[in-house]
Amino acid sequence: MKYTLFIIWLFFMAACSSSSKITVDRDEIPDWGLGPFVRDTLAPLLGSDTASVFYCPVTGKVIPWEDKSLLCASAAVKDGKVFIHYRCE
Repeated sequence: MKYTLFIIWLFFMAACSSSSKITVDRDEIPDWGLGPFVRDTLAPLLGSDTASVFYCPVTGKVIPWEDKSLLCASAAVKDGKVFIHYRCE
């Protein structure tokens, strides 16, 4: 079992270490699509917020849903509007 997990891990690491880069030409993006995406050099722009809470009707408690971590943050601009996507813990 350990040998099998090691082999799976080895293949996964080899696949992740590929040095090939994917480039997308602007002409290849459909009209409904977002992109091309560019990483901002001034990151991080977003962070966790302890003041952001909601009341959970199931537990009857106030939950600080952005308290610990902000993960997978991204922003996109489409037709002059900024769309921000993220998840929190």
